[in-house]
Amino acid sequence: MLDFNTGFYEKIFKSLDNNAVLMRLEADGTYYPIWCSKQFTEMMEGTAEDFIRLESGGTMNTIHPDDQEKAAFFQRSDG
Repeated sequence: MLDFNTGFYEKIFKSLDNNAVLMRLEADGTYYPIWCSKQFTEMMEGTAEDFIRLESGGTMNTIHPDDQEKAAFFQRSDG
């Protein structure tokens, strides 16, 4: 995987006036957030640090248990 400075992308995302999340995609297909817009954290009623910490173990951590099987299907099949 390429190692790159996220500063450029963070500047782009910070200029957006909507709910934005910058995700890092690993070689194995897992992804996790590394930055969230203020608007996104307000919508989630928390802090960026809380969201990033919760999602750092994989996105299934914050998906309701009743929806995890369907979400896993879409993750495997790309929709």
